[in-house]
Amino acid sequence: MARLVELRCTSCDSFLSRIRSTGMVIGSPFQECPRCGAFVERNRCREWDLFDVAAKTGYFLGSLGAWLALGLLPGLIYLLVRGRDFDPRWLALALVAGPLFAAAIPALGLAQRVRRSRARMSDPMYRAKLLEFGRRAARERASVPTLDPVKIPRSE
Repeated sequence: MARLVELRCTSCDSFLSRIRSTGMVIGSPFQECPRCGAFVERNRCREWDLFDVAAKTGYFLGSLGAWLALGLLPGLIYLLVRGRDFDPRWLALALVAGPLFAAAIPALGLAQRVRRSRARMSDPMYRAKLLEFGRRAARERASVPTLDPVKIPRSE
């Protein structure tokens, strides 16, 4: 079950939004604080063009897979009702058309999210902000001290 997480600015600690903590979503990986202008990282958000092929396939199957499986129910119900005297053409029609109809509405929503992501990525100002955010995030990650397991003294 997804839980709600508050997104707060790391600079001024102002409340930005409440988001659901779920898997990877299509969206802007940062949000600009309206109060101080700092970039705040939105975990698990990524633009569609920044997904690799495996991530795109996984996202597609994750968002539409259940609907495609649900679409197989009409064919299975047809088999249960007709028993051994089923018509293979009707069964093939139910097994092909069912998943297509069941996944049509979620697929339209996915297509709309991809279009919005591509519209954001086509804006040169947004791409410059995205590049700057990536540089800042990499700098912040590099400045965080980490423990090297080789250098930790052993207590005996």
